[in-house]
Amino acid sequence: MMKFFVLMVCAVSFVSCIEVRDPHAKAKVSPEEITPTAQVQATDQPQSYLVQLNGVTDHSKILREPLDLTIKQDPMASLQAQGSLAEDILNAPGTYQYTVQQNGKVFQMKVNIPKDFIIEGDKTLDQVLTQPKEQNQKNRILQTKGRIFFRAGAHLMTQGENLVLEAQEIQSEGATLVTFPQNSKARPGVNGRSGGHIQIQASRVRGTLHVVMRGESGGDGEVFIFSNKRPEELNNNGQAGGNSGQLEVQIKDLSRGDVTYSLEPGLGGEGVPVIVPCFLRDCPNKTVKPKGQNGANGVAEKPIGLSQD
Repeated sequence: MMKFFVLMVCAVSFVSCIEVRDPHAKAKVSPEEITPTAQVQATDQPQSYLVQLNGVTDHSKILREPLDLTIKQDPMASLQAQGSLAEDILNAPGTYQYTVQQNGKVFQMKVNIPKDFIIEGDKTLDQVLTQPKEQNQKNRILQTKGRIFFRAGAHLMTQGENLVLEAQEIQSEGATLVTFPQNSKARPGVNGRSGGHIQIQASRVRGTLHVVMRGESGGDGEVFIFSNKRPEELNNNGQAGGNSGQLEVQIKDLSRGDVTYSLEPGLGGEGVPVIVPCFLRDCPNKTVKPKGQNGANGVAEKPIGLSQD
């Protein structure tokens, strides 16, 4: 009996000395092995971005410096960490470098702050785009990896030019993107212009952006006073109205916003008679050509990527 008791005590003692480990538990990483990382996220304000540096310490020395010569609003600055996190707000687009010294090591991280566009009031493409139009350029491009803000009451007019609007996010306070102003009409003897091709690409839209695809109305028939031609050579037929133009939308997230549209083809111009006026009292006006035919109306082109109502 004594021998059995001794064996039981030894067995219990042996089991108590075994270290039980969870096979799924992660090994602890020492502070010296942590590599700082940088993340960029947009704030609610235009051209304001939050940079978060993770994996730093209270004793880290953190320096931020711009790498683009165009950056003047945000010069070099030192940052102070709170625990394992340091935060920085940047208000100018460009490339920045963060240098972190900690635990005897030096880490460098680059971040890119995109450019935001703010459109307010009545604007044309030339007033918004930073690059002037080149000869034979097919598309005007408003492109950013950041955001485009359309303020309330804003109108951006394309004048029938093809436009590519590309951004990570579009925020609109009920603004309007329009091809031509209302009642836009070509000069006599000239066809109305098409509204062109507008392409909108974004990851998401917040708020409502309304797009008016409007063709220019055709010009009326030519009359003698507007031309150097002989009266018989004038084209007094009304000219064709321009098509509405085509809208193409590629947006991944419309859960908190929408793109609405209207199609307004241009009207055909009015045919007119050609009359040679006589300014003498006893000389009546002479009709050289009877009233010409009215021009055809433009066509409403179906949009791409939006449901048809």
